[in-house]
Amino acid sequence: MKTLCTLLATSVILSTDLVAQTFSNTTAAACNTWDSGNAYTGFQRTIAVAALPTPLGASGTVLRQVNLQLGTAACKGNLSTYYARLVSPTGTVIQLFGPFTTTSTSQWMNIKFRDDIALERVRDYSTTTQQGYHPWNVGYYRTDVVDAFATVNGEDPNGQWTFQLAENTTSEVSFERVELVFGPPIVVTDVTGGSGNDFCSGATCIDGLSVIRGTNLAYPPLDPFYPGDVVGGCGWNGANNNSGWYRFVASGTTANITVSGMVNSTGTGTADMQLVVVQQTNPICSGPPTVVPTGGCPDPPGVNNTSYAAPNGGVGTMANVYLNGITANCEFNLSGLTAGNSYYLIIDGNGGLSSTFYIEMPSGGIDCSIVLPVTWTAFDVECEMGNRRVNWTVATQQNNDHFEVERSLDASTWDVFATVPGAGTTQMAMSYEVLDDNSDILFEQPLIYYRVKQVDTNGNHNYTPVEASSCSVLVYPNPSSDHIIVAVPSAGTEVQLVDAIGRVVEVRKAQGTTIRMDIGELASGYYAVQLLFSGELLGSAVVVKL
Repeated sequence: MKTLCTLLATSVILSTDLVAQTFSNTTAAACNTWDSGNAYTGFQRTIAVAALPTPLGASGTVLRQVNLQLGTAACKGNLSTYYARLVSPTGTVIQLFGPFTTTSTSQWMNIKFRDDIALERVRDYSTTTQQGYHPWNVGYYRTDVVDAFATVNGEDPNGQWTFQLAENTTSEVSFERVELVFGPPIVVTDVTGGSGNDFCSGATCIDGLSVIRGTNLAYPPLDPFYPGDVVGGCGWNGANNNSGWYRFVASGTTANITVSGMVNSTGTGTADMQLVVVQQTNPICSGPPTVVPTGGCPDPPGVNNTSYAAPNGGVGTMANVYLNGITANCEFNLSGLTAGNSYYLIIDGNGGLSSTFYIEMPSGGIDCSIVLPVTWTAFDVECEMGNRRVNWTVATQQNNDHFEVERSLDASTWDVFATVPGAGTTQMAMSYEVLDDNSDILFEQPLIYYRVKQVDTNGNHNYTPVEASSCSVLVYPNPSSDHIIVAVPSAGTEVQLVDAIGRVVEVRKAQGTTIRMDIGELASGYYAVQLLFSGELLGSAVVVKL
C-alpha cells in the first residue's frame, strides 16, 4: 500500500500585499539630463503620503517595502558612486544603498528593498554577479542597514517623504520612479533554528500568508530522496549535499515563488545554491522525485528569470544553475499544476555550501493552516485477474460526504465509475476499495489512469494524485520464432524478458510506444514479458518461443 503526505482542501489565499497602500513619485529625469553634484541635495523627489493611521508600528501599519527604478535597458551607466536614501517627514534617514563594487558602465536597477536579516545588499554579491544579473528585479534586496525601516516606527507617516540621490559620474542614468509601500508588518516564519526540513517528509509548508526564512546550514548530506543527476529533464549536480525541502499545495494551475538572499555566512557571495521545483511522487515522499512542472527548472536566467541577463542588456551567458548554482535571487513561474496537489521546492548547496533564504510565494499556494476534510495516507491501484482494484486509506475525516472514483484513458478526460459514501467526521483511520471490472475498456486500453475525488458536505473537493495502471501487455506475434513487438504505454518504459526459471535474459527501454525484441537465439519455451516504469511493475504477459 502506498503512503501519501497530507493534501489540503482547495482554497485560494490572499497575498499580504493586497492590503498594502503604495505612494509614489514618477516624475522622470531622462538619461544624462541631471547631475547631483555628488550631494544628496542635488537630486530629490518628494512622495506625498496621506490618510495612513498613526503612529507607524503601534497603529498596525509599517513601512514594508521601497521600490526604486534608476535607468532602463536603453539607459545604463556606472553605478559605483551612487548612493540613495529616504528621509521621513520628521527627518529620520533610511539609507537604501551605497555604491556597488562593480564599475561596469552597463548597469541599471529596478529593485525592491526590504530590511529582513536574511536578505543581502547588492554589493554583498560578487562583482560578476552584480554585472550579470541587473536590474535585480527578482525578489528582494536589503537596505544598507538591517531593520532600517523600523527606525521610523513611532512617527506620523503622513506628510512629505523625500528621496535623495547622490553620485559622482559624468553621465547619469535616468530616474524613473520611487514607491513607498505601507501596510501590516510582513509575517515571517523563521525555520533557521533547526534542520527538520532536510528531507521530503519534513518539508516546511509555504503559502502566500507568510515569508519563510530558511537555511541549509549544518544540514547533513544524507537525504535519501535527493534527485540524483537528472530530475525531470533538468541537469542537476549529482552530489548529495545539504538540501532543504519546502512544500506547497497548488490552489490552481499556476504559481509564483521567489527565493532571495542566497549568499553564504561570510558574505563573500560564493554560496551557489541549486534549486528545483518537483511534483509530488506517488506515494509522496517514498522515493526520489522524477517530474518537474513547467517552469520548475531555472536554467540560465535569460530563460527562467527573464528580468536578468540578455533581455535587459546583460551578459546573457550565465551558466546553468543546476550544475554551477546561483547566488542571485531566483524565481519560479509555474504552470500546468493540479489544484490540491503537493509540490516541493528543493534548495541544495553546491558542493555543500550553505546560505539563508527568504522565500515568498506571491500566488498559487493554499493556506497552510486550512483544516483538512480528509487526511490521505494511501492510494494504490492493483491488478487482479485482469481487472484493477483501486485502494485508498484516510487517517481522519472532517465533514466528508463521499468519494468519487474516476477513470481516464488519456489523463485528461475523466469519468466517474464508482461513488463511495464518506464517514462524515471521524478520527478513525479507514480504508476503501473499488473493483474496476469494465472488461471492454480494460482489454482495449492497456494503460488506464485513476484518481479519487473527495467531496465534503459543502461541495468542496480535492483529489489524490493520478495513478497509471496497466494490467495487460500487448505482444505480437505470439507465438514467434525470431522476434516480438511489445506495445508500451510511453517512452521510458522498461521491458524485461524473463525465462521460465526467473532469469532476466534481455532488458530494453522504450524510446517510443513499441519495442522490438529479437528472440531467435533463445531456447524454445515460455517467457514472461514484464513492463516496468520507475521500478514499478505495470503488467506482464507470457510469450511462446517456437
